Amino acid sequence: MSPCFLSRVSLSDLQSTPGSSSSLCVLPSFHLCRMLIDKDVSIPPETFRKHVDASLTYINRGLKQMSRLFLVEDLVDSLKLAVVMWLLTYVGAVFNGITLLILADILLFAVPPVYEKNKTQIDQYIDVVRTQVNATVAK
Repeated sequence: MSPCFLSRVSLSDLQSTPGSSSSLCVLPSFHLCRMLIDKDVSIPPETFRKHVDASLTYINRGLKQMSRLFLVEDLVDSLKLAVVMWLLTYVGAVFNGITLLILADILLFAVPPVYEKNKTQIDQYIDVVRTQVNATVAK
């Protein structure tokens, strides 16, 4: 956006300057981003409907899950949600929202290479944690 904006402002300035003999100003329709302006960016209705239909199942599943949690259909799951939301208030008190987004972005690109390098060790620890959690839940 900045290069297009700067070129339009500079060309308008050159055109409005008396005695200007710029070769670019001879063309009244010259625009740096003309190729992009003329490009068709419309979405065909069939493509839009296909993506809406595909996302509709996920939206309905999410709405059903939210209503199940908020209307306390299962007491344990609703209590888990309440505890997570309560803990997130403390996270929100410590971190700003943009800080959380920056940290999530860093982790998004840092975790996969670390996992690929240490896959066997991480999988061993995950198995240990999983067996302890299963043993605790079974009691």
